[in-house]
Amino acid sequence: MVRMYSAALLLLLAASPARAALDADEAVYRHKKLGVTLALPDGWYPTTQTGYPSLLLLLLEPTGASLSLSAGALSPSLTLAAFLEENNRGLRKAGLLVLGTRSVNLGTRSVIEVTARREDSSRELRQVYLAQGSRVFVLTLCAPPARAQALLPELHALAKALELQ
Repeated sequence: MVRMYSAALLLLLAASPARAALDADEAVYRHKKLGVTLALPDGWYPTTQTGYPSLLLLLLEPTGASLSLSAGALSPSLTLAAFLEENNRGLRKAGLLVLGTRSVNLGTRSVIEVTARREDSSRELRQVYLAQGSRVFVLTLCAPPARAQALLPELHALAKALELQ
């Protein structure tokens, strides 16, 4: 699982505005099998990336920011805390510094938020983890630090609006 997520992370870190020239066919993303629905935020463009099974959706913004939605499975032997630690290890192996982990209350939804940054401080990741039954969904924002901070309210709004059945 960490290998799949680390590969997705490397894709996010390499994302550039040149790859963002796609138009959205719809304003809503749906994954019927997983019961996920997400309204696409204005100004973000979906990519045709399909190479990573855990990566459900990858959006790019003209400023070079990227936003992804991925899914993973939880089990009695892989709790949310263990999943989070595995992914944090993957972030570190990818050369990122994990700056912090905190619980965030988004109205009726509680999430875990992770902040990580490249060692050269050129890119920052903000991840929001949402557990639903035996699944965990991760929204990941990747952008230069100032842009990541500016987009944090949008990331939180998406986490609140993510429909999980």
